[in-house]
Amino acid sequence: MRGAALAPAVLATPGAAQDFDRVGALFADRSVVCHSGEDAPLGLRLDTHAGVLAGSENGPVAMAGDPASPLLQRLRGEAEIRGVV
Repeated sequence: MRGAALAPAVLATPGAAQDFDRVGALFADRSVVCHSGEDAPLGLRLDTHAGVLAGSENGPVAMAGDPASPLLQRLRGEAEIRGVV
């Protein structure tokens, strides 16, 4: 899972918005089907950099420089991804 290894570095850098496409493919393959548009669970949109930074109704999911961010834990397989069958 090459994209998952890049996620912490990409989301934590000052130019992250420009580099979002590096992890965007991973999100497109695994997350955007549910996490996009107005019906995204808990309002968490993973189809744009701004959506990732906005987080969900429960708060932030990715914080720059924080390897314990919930989204990064899920990408690394350290936390269970909800809704996966």
